[in-house]
Amino acid sequence: AVRRRPGGPGPGAHRPDRRRVDLPGGYGPEAPEYGCRRSRGPGGDPGAGGQRVFAAFPGKALSEIGKILSGDMDKYVDIYITDNHILFEFEDTIVLSRLIEGEYFDIDRMISSDYNTKIVINKREFQNSLERSTLFIKESDRKPIVLSISDDKVSMTIKSALGSFDEEIDIDKEGKDLIIGFNPKFVIDALRVIDDEQVSAYLVNARSPFIIKNDDETYLYLILPISI
Repeated sequence: AVRRRPGGPGPGAHRPDRRRVDLPGGYGPEAPEYGCRRSRGPGGDPGAGGQRVFAAFPGKALSEIGKILSGDMDKYVDIYITDNHILFEFEDTIVLSRLIEGEYFDIDRMISSDYNTKIVINKREFQNSLERSTLFIKESDRKPIVLSISDDKVSMTIKSALGSFDEEIDIDKEGKDLIIGFNPKFVIDALRVIDDEQVSAYLVNARSPFIIKNDDETYLYLILPISI
């Protein structure tokens, strides 16, 4: 639910557990449309003595926030978490979403320093290609994009009722060749907020997460694969 109001809560108003993060980034794993993702960006670490909070909630909530923020990266969002809901507050807007019940993935165990394949790819070329691929995907289809990684290139393909998509991009690769499928929209979300000209992705196999991070790990994006 999205509600606009002229001012914030009055003095003495009760607030649930509070964290302040700079979107995008933070430690909020989103419930998937298909596949799933987790991100950590600059400013997301609570720092020494802070409490790290995890919550699973529908990705539509972040989509609504992204539309309202209109790309202003300097805005801060206050996040409040109760047992059943998560509330985002900024300026004159409140976004309220339910939390998803049950245990979420143990993400920390899924993030490993070991990998069988590493690729370095031009961020803009990768992002533009993925955005073009979404033109061939209906929301109801849930079609993954398939990456075929070889020595010096990655081939990206989609086949759907709307047609076929097939593009190649030059890469630097370490390790094994690999074929993997995932939701392109989640990778696009990560690439949009990365300023680096080149990005590095780490993979273990077709069933393990696709991880985008830099050497200092000032950002880390994890996308679970989809069976192909």
